[in-house]
Amino acid sequence: MFSFDVEPNEYTLAKKPYETLSRSENAVRLDNMYRSLVRNILNKAAAHFKAKLNYFRKQAELSLAEKQIVEWDLQHRNQQRLSIRQHDKIYPWGFKITSRRYGNMIASRRARLVREVESSQRDLELAQQKLLMRADFIRCGRAWLQLNPPKVSTDRIAEREHSYEKVRTEDGVERIIIRGVEFTSDDGNDKRDVISLDGQEVIVSCDAEAKSIRQSFGVRLRSNARASALLGDGAKSEDALRLIGKVADYGYLDAMVGHHFFTAGHRPAETYSALEFNLRTFLKYRKEITDNYMMQDNSAQSVFRTKVNGRRLDASYVVQERVFRESLGKALKPFPYLYKRPVEPLLKRYAEAVDSDDEARPQPVKLCDPVLWVKEADEFAKALEFLGVGRSFILTGAAGTGKTHMVPGFVSACLANNKTVKVFAGGGALDVIEERCRAFMEKTRVIEVPLFWIREKDYLIFTSFNQKNAYLAAKTPNEKSILLRQAQILRPENDDADVVIIDEATLVSYDASLFETASQIVVIGDVFQIAKTGSVFVIAEASGLPTLRLRRNFRAKNCDIMAWSNIFSYENALVVKSRGRRLSEIRYVPMAVKVNGTVQAEVSAIVRSAANALQQGKSVGIVVFGKKQLSSLLIALKNAGLDNAIKFVGLPSDVQGQEADVVYVSMGAALTKTGRIPANIDGLSDNDGIMHMNVALSRAVEQTVVYSGLLSDDIDLRIATFGQAIIRSVLDCFAKLPTQNQMDTEVKYNRSLA
Repeated sequence: MFSFDVEPNEYTLAKKPYETLSRSENAVRLDNMYRSLVRNILNKAAAHFKAKLNYFRKQAELSLAEKQIVEWDLQHRNQQRLSIRQHDKIYPWGFKITSRRYGNMIASRRARLVREVESSQRDLELAQQKLLMRADFIRCGRAWLQLNPPKVSTDRIAEREHSYEKVRTEDGVERIIIRGVEFTSDDGNDKRDVISLDGQEVIVSCDAEAKSIRQSFGVRLRSNARASALLGDGAKSEDALRLIGKVADYGYLDAMVGHHFFTAGHRPAETYSALEFNLRTFLKYRKEITDNYMMQDNSAQSVFRTKVNGRRLDASYVVQERVFRESLGKALKPFPYLYKRPVEPLLKRYAEAVDSDDEARPQPVKLCDPVLWVKEADEFAKALEFLGVGRSFILTGAAGTGKTHMVPGFVSACLANNKTVKVFAGGGALDVIEERCRAFMEKTRVIEVPLFWIREKDYLIFTSFNQKNAYLAAKTPNEKSILLRQAQILRPENDDADVVIIDEATLVSYDASLFETASQIVVIGDVFQIAKTGSVFVIAEASGLPTLRLRRNFRAKNCDIMAWSNIFSYENALVVKSRGRRLSEIRYVPMAVKVNGTVQAEVSAIVRSAANALQQGKSVGIVVFGKKQLSSLLIALKNAGLDNAIKFVGLPSDVQGQEADVVYVSMGAALTKTGRIPANIDGLSDNDGIMHMNVALSRAVEQTVVYSGLLSDDIDLRIATFGQAIIRSVLDCFAKLPTQNQMDTEVKYNRSLA
């Protein structure tokens, strides 16, 4: 709660200020209202101070001018008006104008300064009056919040203690053992010892263990949610409601996890069809689905079955039939679709420009990396064809589909046609592209046109070199190597380029200067990742550029890495091959507390886990969602001497376009000291929350590890905010991932399908 706290008294009527909003939404609305009012006062006060300061600064200048006017009048009052008086030097103010007119100008300036001071003072008083007028309303709202506690809260029993101890295992690793943790099951109560995954923090990978540890240490959850609440009452956008429906409708989430693991990637892409979530059906039967959600009715779950035909897996879904009744009572309000602003087609000329010279087409087999032909042969060949005939186009695809990997091949094809290339990129993708270009030159053996480039702060410029003809005439690799070492880059004037390639274009704001000299553009991006308003990608789509879509994921070696992204971002349209064994997991931090915007237990655990992964020779990336959590993590990494060893660490917008073997994701969300769940989750509470989570969970090559101080049962989807619902979607999705034993029972699942 913000600093404007008032104890309720007999003069304060406790009432819900906005009857249609949940408690958490009311808290956010009141805080935003108070912040806005106070911010307005501060802005007006600053403007008033600036006006007064400007007035006093001008006083000396105005007083001097008035003194000059008086002195001039005294000296020239009785003198004849001779022509010499028209000389510039006779006027002390430096230009030909009478004293009367100059005096009027000075008076006007002084009056304007006075008006600015008076006007800014009135604005300040008006802003103060607005706060006073809304003070009672805010007090009533705060009183209502105090009398109506959060829907999920905790009681901490200080008297109760629970035994735990630190031990060293046989392999020399220090662990925490919590003795005699009570588990409640259908067979009755049971006690067992729980071993933490970390030697300093209580961290487990099982939701049931995390819940039982909380209870053993005296943390009890209680639900005070109103009985009339329906799934999604806390949602404020269509995206939030859609996500809540996917999580709460057990049949859908079970079926889609099974589909992702056992079907996606086994079916040819041309016959593959996405299984979409039907929001209209969810809204129609929201009351019945809410009842199933509250009863945890497993009879509504779907059953996934597979059968093997030779080397092919055929899949079918059997969802136990549910008979829904039409909801009675208050009708559901239709959910509004998000209003999308029309985008001006500023790049339309590139959609219409086509070079018909067929001789300009490159010879792709000789010019480009053969690995690209194995991964995306059809799309890559089409892209090279567009480049050869001078067509501009959009290349889009989900995270890990190889968009950035194609950039060196594009550049090579353009250089073969004597076209210079300029490459821009959003986020940290420019460093990745330069790294890929080096790898391209080292690994490619059939290339005829080598890549030469100059790195500037915001772009790479690819151009020709002075030994090109000699290089093409050279017959042995040794001769070519010598020529490359002796070659000098022929830099184009003003770094103008024929072709402009923009990677991660959703993060690049449109600027007309990017396209001043280019005759051809290639726009690369993914609308389901983080995007800026008015980005190059959005404008290119609106301009009608042809689009090539990539559907296969090649980054993730394990199917589990892309499970959440495929279900919640790409509507199951991403083709992911079932490769490797399951590695990704949730690590719960049940006793974590969020203080001053930071969950320190997550920070400490991630630093130790990162150190272990680095010792194993893995590249490590870390993603967080809050700036305070990021700051705390950077300090911890520096203190541990790991700040230079981590491949990337930052917010999702900082790491988009990058990848690492192991990626640790810090949710940065936990109970507060008073046992409350934060209504706003840093980086996830706005409409871009799904995009941020998609970027965070799709960076890994081998393993994604998510640290969470919240448990799935902490979040009630009936009244959850968007950020809370996103966290629950991750927790539930990871909990439903099949175990290694389940995957082993699927015939041929673990065979090499890559």
